[in-house]
Amino acid sequence: MRNWLIFLIIYCFSFNVFSQKLKTDSGTKINFSRLADTTLVVFYDLECPICEKYTKNLRDLVVDSAFENIKIVAVLLSKSPDYQLLKNFKKEFDIETVFVFDRKKSLVKKLKATVMPEVFLINRKAEILYSGAIDNWYYDLGKSRSQPTELFLKNALKEIQQNKKPSKPRTKAIGCAI
Repeated sequence: MRNWLIFLIIYCFSFNVFSQKLKTDSGTKINFSRLADTTLVVFYDLECPICEKYTKNLRDLVVDSAFENIKIVAVLLSKSPDYQLLKNFKKEFDIETVFVFDRKKSLVKKLKATVMPEVFLINRKAEILYSGAIDNWYYDLGKSRSQPTELFLKNALKEIQQNKKPSKPRTKAIGCAI
C-alpha cells in the first residue's frame, strides 16, 4: 500500500507539472510532457537587471555543444506579454532560447520558484535534479562579484550527464522577486 501511495504522489506531481501546455513566443505551444530527458526551466524577466546580466550565460548554454541534449525553456510571467519587447530583447542579446508565457504562474506554484532568474533541472520523470542559482556571481540583491567562483548550474549539468546526482542539488537563487 505504501508503494502505491508513493507512486500516486509522484504521478500526480508529474501530471500537474508536465501535462501543461504553455504558449511560446513563436505562437506554438510547448507540451511539458514531451520535453527532453533533462529540461532546464529558467524563470525570467526581461526587465530584471540580474536576469539581463545572466542572458549571456543562458545564451552560452544554448550554444554549448556539451549540453545540446538539454532542452532550455525560459518562462516569462507577464499576464499580457509584450511580443515586440521580447523580439527586440532576443535580437539585442542574440539569444535563440524558447520563451514560454506562464500567465497563471502554474509552473511557479508547482516548482515553488521565488525569484528571477531561478533555474530548475527536471528529468522526464518530473524529478527536480537541481534548483536555485546559475552560479554565485550575485550573493545578495545589488551585490555581485567581478566573476563567479562557483558554477552551480554548469556543475549540476555535467554531473547529470555523467549519470550522477548533482553534489549540490539546491542553492539559493538571487534575483528579482516573482
